[in-house]
Amino acid sequence: MRAYILLPLIVLCICSFKPSPSLFTMINLGKTVPTDTVRFDMVGNHIVVEAMVFDSIKVKLIFDTGADGLYIDSTFAKRHGQITGNLKDPDPAERVKYARSLGLLRSKLAAIKVGNINTTLRPAIIDLKGTTIKHADGLAGLDLMAKYVMEINYKQRFIVFHSPATFKAPVKMPQIPITRTGFNRYLLDLEFDKGTELKVKGQAYLDLGYGPKQIGIGSIMAEKNDLIKALKATAMEVKGRSLTTEKVTYYSASMRSVKIGDLLIDTPKIRLMRSTGKGNSNTSLSFVGNYIFSRYTTVYFDFQGRKIYLDK
Repeated sequence: MRAYILLPLIVLCICSFKPSPSLFTMINLGKTVPTDTVRFDMVGNHIVVEAMVFDSIKVKLIFDTGADGLYIDSTFAKRHGQITGNLKDPDPAERVKYARSLGLLRSKLAAIKVGNINTTLRPAIIDLKGTTIKHADGLAGLDLMAKYVMEINYKQRFIVFHSPATFKAPVKMPQIPITRTGFNRYLLDLEFDKGTELKVKGQAYLDLGYGPKQIGIGSIMAEKNDLIKALKATAMEVKGRSLTTEKVTYYSASMRSVKIGDLLIDTPKIRLMRSTGKGNSNTSLSFVGNYIFSRYTTVYFDFQGRKIYLDK
């Protein structure tokens, strides 16, 4: 998600029911790339893979380092018999409570096969279609990805999962250090340059589920540096509902450059966020995702080694 809407759900959707097994199998990947790879499509700014879930039901998943485990849309789950009874469409003020109640459906373990990878995850049911995401039925997060070095080839559209024990770090490739947080998410350092006296340093989450083709600057960094005024940012109309009760306003701007690790990115687009109202939302946080990394041919995400390697 944008996974960027899911931070409250990571906390809210945990439960302790006894699991019952179900099948989750990836599609046949074809012959143009090795059989231990996973093909994907870029839809908007999301990496989307086709998979099977709930006993061989086809599903489209966003690969999302901003989420923890496996999230399935509630409407999709209802349509395929995973929710019994009435499925109401709650008003925004009740969405946190509603998300919590649906999270209790995280009671079945899903056996997952991705390429040559076999594991199990316990899916959470959320109201994904009620947000701005319409092109996927679920999210696959770090509970899967962080166990491996994830090689993403943005040009040829495939992913390879490497074992950290045998992975050899690429030689002489630009690299970005990342830091793991207590939420099983990863941070990287940013430094913006407006080309005037304005220079802004901060941190952002590594979030491949962040949808806009911009770097997301959360309300904490934006308000601390008065960026909306300083950048003469333009208010944007963004359709879609929040999973919290807050009201969010988005602004668009640009910087002369942004430095991420040792990389200098020219004239990046910036999306500033300001929120009012109640709710623990990710709009307070900043995000870097496929908008930056898809500029490279291949990117290696070494979660255990705390590094990102980029190949032009």
